[in-house]
Amino acid sequence: MYKQELKFCNTGQTAKATNCLDSEENLSCPPFIFDLRKRKIYKDGQLKVVTSIEYRLALHFFTHQKVLITRDHLLEQVWNTSTDVRTRTIDVHISTLRKKLSLNSTGWRIKTVYGEGYILQFMNPDN
Repeated sequence: MYKQELKFCNTGQTAKATNCLDSEENLSCPPFIFDLRKRKIYKDGQLKVVTSIEYRLALHFFTHQKVLITRDHLLEQVWNTSTDVRTRTIDVHISTLRKKLSLNSTGWRIKTVYGEGYILQFMNPDN
């Protein structure tokens, strides 16, 4: 069954990006580079203008690839809250992030898993 094959992202879990190269200063997930010191995202060398929340959200997804991330986990790790924030808030931020980073054209995809959360996958755009 599909759900059983997914790994869930727990708050204590650390994940290693699988399609990325990282250093102390940068995380490179072509065509994206995350400047970890300046908290900026570049796509093909061009600065992408994102908010602080969008940066943290994108970085969290790219460092937890192929892992199902629940809404509760995102609230704790990205928004630093365990209080009830409306679910649509998360959905809207993810939708905005998809557009700002133009994920559809890169092979990267934040997939919505209905009733569970989200998962970042790399889909070969040539297939």
